[in-house]
Amino acid sequence: MAGNARPPEAAKQLGVSESTLRRLSGFYEAVFGPLPRDSRGRTYPDDAAKRMIAARQLHDQGKASSLQHALEVLATAEATGADPEAAALAPGHGEGREVASELLRELARLREAVERQGAELEALRTELKQALPAPKDTRPWWRRLFKRGS
Repeated sequence: MAGNARPPEAAKQLGVSESTLRRLSGFYEAVFGPLPRDSRGRTYPDDAAKRMIAARQLHDQGKASSLQHALEVLATAEATGADPEAAALAPGHGEGREVASELLRELARLREAVERQGAELEALRTELKQALPAPKDTRPWWRRLFKRGS
């Protein structure tokens, strides 16, 4: 893009729909400040488009938990001169790790619940086997006359 691109051009450059570009623009403005506007609305300077592309790449690679998080990582990287991928792993950007940690705790709780239910089910099976009479032999009478293997 050369200069300030209009939304259709910017969306095409980013490979997204215009509605996705509008959503991404809101995240962008929350992190980097307002985008330039003309009489017809937002315009997208080259640096904004590059940041949005980099944010999508960070998010698609799983290095940021959301597009807004990816933009925040880029802002931190620009402010500190750090590599964006390294900034995504920095302690200040642990949102992804916090989410993963919470998911792991929830998985551990679910696993314990399933194991507990499995143990209860086995106890109920044992109790039921003891409480019920042995199953009746349902073979036809002529098969019951002869035992196999004798």
